[in-house]
Amino acid sequence: MNLQVKRVENDEEWESYHAIREQVLWYARGRAGSYDRDHPEERKPGHYPLILLRDGEPVGAVRVDVELPLAWFRLVAVREDKQRHGFGRYLLESAEQFAVAQGCNCLCSNVDHNALGFYLKLGFQQRTGENSETSIPLEKHL
Repeated sequence: MNLQVKRVENDEEWESYHAIREQVLWYARGRAGSYDRDHPEERKPGHYPLILLRDGEPVGAVRVDVELPLAWFRLVAVREDKQRHGFGRYLLESAEQFAVAQGCNCLCSNVDHNALGFYLKLGFQQRTGENSETSIPLEKHL
């Protein structure tokens, strides 16, 4: 099995990147119709859309927003049929390596309540003084 996390570069990769995020984070959560594939944040300087490929097949996606010294992990998603097989761990560990290479020393993410345990296992901690009904703010110092 060949795993690769790479920057989104072409129309086919953009389509897969958006399709994964839209399905996992919108449709599966009953939020159909509100995902914006043309959101300006996707192509903003310092924002890096990454896609996880398994043997060339897209299985996960994340955007890493670099705001030195921080890196924000945005809309992390692994296809539902590929969850609980280590792909999410691989995706986040690769995104962390990418952030370090950009000069970041702290990772931040606002995560769904159902994903909290996963992030805690990867060394994230809840940020103090910040609360949200829809997500939990986390950080990981490197």
